[in-house]
Amino acid sequence: MIGGGDVVQDFDIAEGDRLDFSVTDAERNVAGNQSFDFIGTNTFSGEAGWLRFRFGGGNTLVQGDTNGDGAADFAVLLQGHHVLDSGSFIV
Repeated sequence: MIGGGDVVQDFDIAEGDRLDFSVTDAERNVAGNQSFDFIGTNTFSGEAGWLRFRFGGGNTLVQGDTNGDGAADFAVLLQGHHVLDSGSFIV
């Protein structure tokens, strides 16, 4: 699931930037609006509601699995190399 996703060009942790996924339902197969669990750079393992990041091509890719199939259902590309933690997100 790469391509066609959002691109953030000027993300800056030092300035307090965070990614807001609070209105994104982390588990689309469950009624209501569930929050994501941040798993760092770990791989998806078949649980819905996980949010991770990885590096590639000098950029940072944030991915979310909302159905538990172990594949990214959405992605956001942050231009540049950013080491993210749970505080980098609003979930």
